[in-house]
Amino acid sequence: MNNLDGLAALLVPIIAMMIPIVAIVTGCIAKVHREQLLHETVRQLSIQGKTLPPELLDQATQRRTMLEWTPKRQLRAALVNLGAGIGVSSCLWIMAPHDWLWSLGLIPLSIGVALLILWKIETSQSTR
Repeated sequence: MNNLDGLAALLVPIIAMMIPIVAIVTGCIAKVHREQLLHETVRQLSIQGKTLPPELLDQATQRRTMLEWTPKRQLRAALVNLGAGIGVSSCLWIMAPHDWLWSLGLIPLSIGVALLILWKIETSQSTR
């Protein structure tokens, strides 16, 4: 019975980590499906020789501008990763201070530091 207790203790965080992964994958699949529908609509209208409504083309370009990697978004991503890394490391250290698990928070923390360095380099180059 003790083996099952240890397994349950491992499964809870694994399942908790899988929930956002499933949500991200589902969102990506939905986005690809929307893009395919948009492209199919444009293709059908082109085949029929009809003019494309400007709203339809605005939808495609609006998505592209929403995904632009601006310095403001880069800074936001860096700070979110830094906060997540510090939070995960702190939480895991508090839960098991003599274990190595706290180091898992170093992954998002390192990503945040890298994004912060990249943001700093790009903003200093754009002001020149």
